[in-house]
Amino acid sequence: MSGKCHDFYMIPFRFLLKKYNLRLETTLTDLCNKIPHNIAPISVRTYFLKGLINYGMAFSVPKIRTIFFQRSFMDYLNDDELKHVLAHEIYHIESKHIGLPLERWEFEADAFATKLTSIHIGIAVLNKTLDFNNIEIEKADDIDRRIKKLQITHAS
Repeated sequence: MSGKCHDFYMIPFRFLLKKYNLRLETTLTDLCNKIPHNIAPISVRTYFLKGLINYGMAFSVPKIRTIFFQRSFMDYLNDDELKHVLAHEIYHIESKHIGLPLERWEFEADAFATKLTSIHIGIAVLNKTLDFNNIEIEKADDIDRRIKKLQITHAS
């Protein structure tokens, strides 16, 4: 049984450009058809600030079932990579991950998103977070651990 596409809805900021709204809607519709169970509605909003949270790309707020996505990072991703990031954030919402992100939560969300996309897309997204934000060494080590974990999990 696949998820129902109408389980997703958009609440864009009033200044959200049509291209972002259409791209997010199309990507979410495609993604929801791949999720094997129905989920409650999730909204997606965009923001302008770079480096706000989670290496400046995207973050979710499970309590209000909303994903926040940086527009400039969205421009940096192809459609499959965008789908991967959205799936990663959907996992956080569905798992009710509230508070500062734990490494285990990130590994779990990466694995979930990789099942819906691919290992290559997952690694590409993680590498793009490094490139996009010129992340300092400590954060780069976190990303490297996540990439290695994906490779190990995928190999087994």
